[in-house]
Amino acid sequence: MPPRPAVRGVTLVELLIAMAVSSLVLVAMVGIVTSQQQAYADGHRVRAAQASARNALLFLEQKLPLAGYGMAPSLALDLDRYTSGPCPAQLQVSGACKRDRTDDSDELVFYARNPSYWLQPSGTGMAGRTWSVTSSGITATHLHLNARAGDTFLKGQILQAVCEGASQYVYVTVAARAPASAPVAVDGPLQIELEAVDSANPFKRQDAAGDECFRSGAARVFLIDRYRLHVRPVAVGDRVDPFLVLDRGVDSVGTGGAVTEADEEFVAEGIESMQVAYVLANGKVVGATSGTGITFNAGFPGAPGTTDTLTQLVFPGPAPAPDESVYSPTSWYRYTMGPPADPERLTDHQANVRAVRIAIVARSPEPDFTRQSSPPMLRLNQSAPAAWVGDADAKDGYQRVAFEATIPLPNMLSQGMVYF
Repeated sequence: MPPRPAVRGVTLVELLIAMAVSSLVLVAMVGIVTSQQQAYADGHRVRAAQASARNALLFLEQKLPLAGYGMAPSLALDLDRYTSGPCPAQLQVSGACKRDRTDDSDELVFYARNPSYWLQPSGTGMAGRTWSVTSSGITATHLHLNARAGDTFLKGQILQAVCEGASQYVYVTVAARAPASAPVAVDGPLQIELEAVDSANPFKRQDAAGDECFRSGAARVFLIDRYRLHVRPVAVGDRVDPFLVLDRGVDSVGTGGAVTEADEEFVAEGIESMQVAYVLANGKVVGATSGTGITFNAGFPGAPGTTDTLTQLVFPGPAPAPDESVYSPTSWYRYTMGPPADPERLTDHQANVRAVRIAIVARSPEPDFTRQSSPPMLRLNQSAPAAWVGDADAKDGYQRVAFEATIPLPNMLSQGMVYF
């Protein structure tokens, strides 16, 4: 019987080779998993930035087309008048925020009649954000209207009173919350205190409500919404988080004093920059040339051949005719669109803005200093990053995205005040 062969074991060399191969496989697997996790984290940061930018643009695409609804085209945009809103310290220039910046974010201010109202075909009933003026009319200090249960008028709100036929109308601004403590309990007359008359401010002209039509009982009051959109950097620990916020110019928290950042509404997080350019009826785009700020000139009716210039509204302008409103000479209603268009419709006046071009730069909510970051992005006429954002070459750990949209303003084509 032949002897059985000896069982052969594993040599030390074979064992070392097997361990080395296994280690390489494990290292590769760990590397793949780590890379996938990091790619997911990077993608998540990019998606978060994209979501913030989309939220900002969605809000603008919903609200901006309302600009000028129920108003004259010349009053739809505000290029210089509303300056009392809260201004972040990081964005201040000589103590104030600016509409246009080449080294920081712009801000956008516009107005529109609040569309949340309903009128019965008979004209006697109304609901929502519209009311009727009582026979006491409008005085230098007060507006008298028929309020409904639940109504509250806030300090800073703008109200538009329109006579039947819409030949006469005025704007006034609420000076104090009305009623002072609780909302209106039952339907009935309400007296609203008004801010003092300012002949140069189109929204404080109750002195122009002397016509008998304002005391006939047929005049209607509509709410005018103010939209001021700007970036607000907020200190969070050792970093700054930027937000796009909405300032309505009203004392919504009820402090009774000036409008503060506590009255602002959150729109989107992570918005580092909002750049604004204006598309004119003559085809020119104002505010899209890198490094060139917009030149604002007050005048009438503007010039057709300028570049990166906007002519601001001069109010009240020439004296109105006896049967006209104080707003008529500067309303732009009298200038036709043609064809051919009146020359006044083809100038750089703010009443001739037909669309607004918006560029939004958003960043991820949280930085990751272990990964490559994207530098600050510059769009339209911005040529340098904001000082509070940091150096364009700094590795700050944020992922950034930039979205742009051109939003038309259909109400800039209106050619008459509406009573409905």
